[in-house]
Amino acid sequence: MTMEKMKIPEEESPDEHLLIEDLNATIIEDLNANIKVLKNYIRDLNTFLPTPFCIVNPINKIIDINVSLTTITGYSPDEMIGKKIYMLFKDEEEVKNIIKETMNYGHVKNHEVIMVTKEKQEIPIPITTRSRKDDDGEFIGYFVAFIDITEITKMEVILKEKISFLEENKAAMLNIMEDFHETQEKLRVLNENLGREVQKRTAEVKKLLKQKNAFIDQLGHDLNTPLTPLVGLLPLLEKTEDNPESKEMIKVLRKNADRLKNLVVKFLNLAQLNAPSNVFDIKDINLWEEAENSIKDYQLLYDIKGFTVENKIDENIFVRADKVRLNEVLYNIISNAIKYSPSGGNITFDAHSDGDFVTVSIIDSGIGMTNDQIDYIFDEFYKADESRHDIDSSGLGLSICKYIVEKHGGRIWAESLGLEKGSTFYFTIPIGSKIGKEDILERKQYDVKKYRKRRKV
Repeated sequence: MTMEKMKIPEEESPDEHLLIEDLNATIIEDLNANIKVLKNYIRDLNTFLPTPFCIVNPINKIIDINVSLTTITGYSPDEMIGKKIYMLFKDEEEVKNIIKETMNYGHVKNHEVIMVTKEKQEIPIPITTRSRKDDDGEFIGYFVAFIDITEITKMEVILKEKISFLEENKAAMLNIMEDFHETQEKLRVLNENLGREVQKRTAEVKKLLKQKNAFIDQLGHDLNTPLTPLVGLLPLLEKTEDNPESKEMIKVLRKNADRLKNLVVKFLNLAQLNAPSNVFDIKDINLWEEAENSIKDYQLLYDIKGFTVENKIDENIFVRADKVRLNEVLYNIISNAIKYSPSGGNITFDAHSDGDFVTVSIIDSGIGMTNDQIDYIFDEFYKADESRHDIDSSGLGLSICKYIVEKHGGRIWAESLGLEKGSTFYFTIPIGSKIGKEDILERKQYDVKKYRKRRKV
């Protein structure tokens, strides 16, 4: 509606004239409000759009820009608006050709040019243009949009480097795989040869072990035959001899014959343990009673050397073991403790259940051991140091203990804090069937004073 159309005719009344003026004012106010909203919309759109762009008039002057263009070029709006668009590019002729093409075809898409920033930095950048026309189809300018591909270019360089790296690694990996297959084949052949060699060596070792056991067994019997009359007759000869010098010589012979007899017995025992035909007589045995019997067997030695002995084993613990062999283990460990403990020492027996096994411990206050000695203490014929190189020791006692315990399915080991700090020997033995889970639980709650015997001799 135009102001001419709203002109008040002369014949209109004063009231009609005022009404028309109010209507005109309202229309103008609405138009101003809509224009303001449109300006705000255009401003927000220019600020929001991430793609840099500008609007150019028919004579190639910039008439509007958005915030993104100021960011990428470094120019302020005042420095660009009203200036020729050529200021933003390195090659003016190339831009003129783009404009000409835009006028002819209506648009140009992603034509790469060199943009020059305010700081004279040259940036390769594609531009897209589109012509602007009024309602009558007359050319009134064009839009120019800039696509910043700086980051894309960087990513392309990085991707190319990564692709090159991967291709190099692929080639290297193929070489590695080829080497791996060759090595794998060599290992397969080596394993086959090694397997055959191991079987061969194992057969040889078994043969040697069998020969060793047979030799020890034969040696034991061969030595035992002449020793039997010597051990039996020398004590009688000693009693009948009146000459003191001769009597002393017979005494030395008897003592050495006894030592040799003891060594032969241990040889035979070791050979018997290694024999495949050897079978243990496994029964339920009261562990506390066996420890008590072992203590009684050494009563005289305890008294002579002034030992204090404690049996802390619970009276209700039963183990599955060969009675004779279990006594042999206790005998050898106790003998070892007495031999290498000073007078007035302590020996303590204890045990506790651990699932399917009972762990037995025998603690002494003897000369102790180093870690190196502990590593070899159960080896055959091993003697830890000069203090243990006495002729009474065969170096077989603890080895025999190891054979016996392992044939029961248990294990044996020793611990010591060092020299002169005593030793503790442990071994495990299968738990007996006469003690169940309820008994084990009850035993954990028992009164120590009532069920633990502490014996001093």
